Amino acid sequence: YSATFTSSTTIETVNITPKLSGTNFTNTTSINVVIGSASKLTLVTAPSGAVNGINFSGQPVIWITDASGHKITSSTSDVVVSIKSGTGSLSGITTVSAVAGVATFTNLSILGTVGNFELTFSSAGLSSVNSNAFALSIGSQTITFAPLNNATYGDAPTDLSATTSAVGKSITYSVANSTICSVSG
Repeated sequence: YSATFTSSTTIETVNITPKLSGTNFTNTTSINVVIGSASKLTLVTAPSGAVNGINFSGQPVIWITDASGHKITSSTSDVVVSIKSGTGSLSGITTVSAVAGVATFTNLSILGTVGNFELTFSSAGLSSVNSNAFALSIGSQTITFAPLNNATYGDAPTDLSATTSAVGKSITYSVANSTICSVSG
């Protein structure tokens, strides 16, 4: 016979009692089951809901674990996140100290080129973990123009002003009929 220990998240004592034809014996033996030492990071909650320049709606959660994936509740290791693939910059708090073996990110966002991204999570002395690819979308966009006065042919040029909700984007102007009006600047 052999005893196999399949799951534990804490240090435990397991009592093993022998039986003979279904009858328990009074002598037992005890085995202390312990969790291994911290060796890797495990992605528990993947980043999701990534809109350009806006905090992810689903923020990443990382566990510090032993080789078998058991959370090391005594760990306070720092976990650092960086962009593995995709063109852009990561904003927010990118280094988080684990509490009871859990590193919870709360305000990450990416400002970059719309498309697929992957993140890498790392911690000194531990195996890193990568997120699966997720999409960075552009989100909704609006352009708001400042009020314009009516113009008469021959008037001085009219200043154009507008703002946009599209993070990191600039506004350019054009006209449909350049024989009546031109835009420069």
